[in-house]
Formats: sequence, C-alpha cells, structure tokens
Amino acid sequence: MINEKNGKIMKDLRLKKDFTQAELGEKVGISRQSISQFERGKLQLSVDVLERLAYHLDTPIVNLIFGGENPNTTLFDDVKKPLDRLKGKDLQTTKDGFGKDLLDYVIELNSIPKFKYFYEMDLLRGPLHSNLDLLCFLIKNNEVDILDKPINSIIDPGTGKDNIWHASERFEFPIIEYVKKPNRRLLKRSQLYYDELSINSKKFIDAVFKSGSINILNLLNYGRRIINKKHEYPIIFFLAIERNISFVVEYYYNDIGLPLQQKHFDLAITSNSMKVATFIFDNFNHKTLKNLDKITNTRFVKIRKEELFDIVERVED
Repeated sequence: MINEKNGKIMKDLRLKKDFTQAELGEKVGISRQSISQFERGKLQLSVDVLERLAYHLDTPIVNLIFGGENPNTTLFDDVKKPLDRLKGKDLQTTKDGFGKDLLDYVIELNSIPKFKYFYEMDLLRGPLHSNLDLLCFLIKNNEVDILDKPINSIIDPGTGKDNIWHASERFEFPIIEYVKKPNRRLLKRSQLYYDELSINSKKFIDAVFKSGSINILNLLNYGRRIINKKHEYPIIFFLAIERNISFVVEYYYNDIGLPLQQKHFDLAITSNSMKVATFIFDNFNHKTLKNLDKITNTRFVKIRKEELFDIVERVED
C-alpha cells in the first residue's frame, strides 16, 4: 500500500545510516528517483525490494510495509513475557497481522532459551532445516550442538490437523553466491568480494563472522571439501581477509593448512584489514621491509623492524 508514513520511516532510517538516495538505490538495485518517490509516498515498491531495503537499513520489513503501525497483534507481546509467565499452549502458531510467527519473534528477540522452549513444545512451524534466518540465529549464538544434528520440523499447510506432518532433516548450509561475477579488473577495489554477494549470502557470512567460532567453521565443511586440493581457497577465506576477520584466516592456515601468499597480504592492506595483515606477515615467506612498511599498526611495525634488524646483525656476526 502507498503510505507516506512508510516513506518517512525509510527516510529517517536512511539518514541515520548516512546513505544518500543514490547510494541506497545502488545497494538494492533501483534508481535514486524510485527511492525519492517512495519516501514521498508516491510509489509502491515490491516486497522483494522492500526486503532488500530492510536488510540494508537494519529494520524489520514490517516497518516499511505498515509504516510502523500495529496491525492488531498481541503475539509479540506474548513472546516478550518471561519464560515463567509463558503459556505455550495458548500461543498461536499461525502468522499474525505483521506476517510473523513465533519463530520470527524469537529470532528478533535473539532468545535461545525461548527458541528451545517453543521447539520442545512443538510450537514452531515450517521446514526449520532450510530456514536461513533460523540458521543465522543459531550460528551467531554458537549453538553447535543444535546445528550439528537433524532438527525436527512440523509442517502445517493450514488445511486442518489431519494434514500436519513431521520431518527431521539436517540444516542446509547455503552456497555462497554472488549477485554477479566479480570483475577481475577491479580486484584492488576495497569491498569487492563482500559487495558482490547476494543478500542471503551476506546474512549467512555476517552470522558466521559474528560467531567468532572455529566450531562453526568446522560445520561448514569447506575445509574438508578443499583439503585434498592444493592451494584452492574458499570464498569465505577472501571475505574474511577483506572484512578483517582474523579467526577465519587463522583457521584455514593453522587447521586446514592453506599457505598464506603475497596476494592475500596485498588484499588485507588494500582493505585496511590490519589485524589480518599482521597475522599474515608473521606467517608467510615475504617478511620484507617493503611489506612491513605497508602496515599502519605502528607498534607492530616498530617491534618487527627491531626483530628483523636483530636477525640481520646476528647473521652478519
């Protein structure tokens, strides 16, 4: 529905993120004029576009659909109650006026105890093993035990109790996908790898990086998949360099045995990923003053230069 409140909310969120209309439009794949028209209440955007906007503005999509108005739902108020006050049997398992169900609100509240409570009471609906939002929620909270075994799903097509059926499947970890193939001529551009990812891939990668967990990386199977292919690096390795996520780079070097190369160091420098750059410098075969001078961590550079000069002096003696 066309609603000026929707546009005002989006404009406020855009300004908080310090995006211009053109910048936001480029991120979601529409024109600056379309962003302007939506903010003025002159244009209705598709749900697909609104979903991309909500992702980049860090807001629930319902804020852009309903303009912040409450479409007469009490489900969220019920879910917010402390566990000892929840009456699971009285909670609705269907979607509310916002188009959300119990699982959506549990994820929004980032509550693992409530997820376990509703799950044990068989109140969560849908194929859980293929729910990307649930997968990311569990990854961010480092719930390895849940992720590493089949999860039970209750499938309710909404046609009566007799048609409800159960399924037990292992979680589906998504393939990391690009919106379009990266242009090799732009390899030195900062944020190349990450900016080219699809929205779902960004959600997944962000969750893995926020987990900070090697146990999560072990579940992904990327390491086992490439361990017999010498010098083949997974996309997540380059994304970690670019986003300055050192635990991922350390994992592939220490646990999987992938060697660190000059191009990896150069990518870290180009992306201003100094934490990763210092780790690579300490663990690859190009410990030169030229490389060291590219690092902006002055304390690290000073210590390493002293060590290098000390080694040179001992060799000369």
